[in-house]
Amino acid sequence: MDIKELRQRSDKELNELVASLREKLRGFRFDVAADSLKDVREIRDAKKTLARALTIASERVKNAK
Repeated sequence: MDIKELRQRSDKELNELVASLREKLRGFRFDVAADSLKDVREIRDAKKTLARALTIASERVKNAK
């Protein structure tokens, strides 16, 4: 997901995205342990998107003060 797309989301949508990405990463960890994950790049992409979303959320909190 692009940074521009993330910045256009509302705070609520951003929080929902963070929660879903964390759940997705949790599922990936189980898939890796079970050796059933086909594309390991998905893990990297999910981690990067999660980091971007958390960064934007913390910027918004910081700017709100």
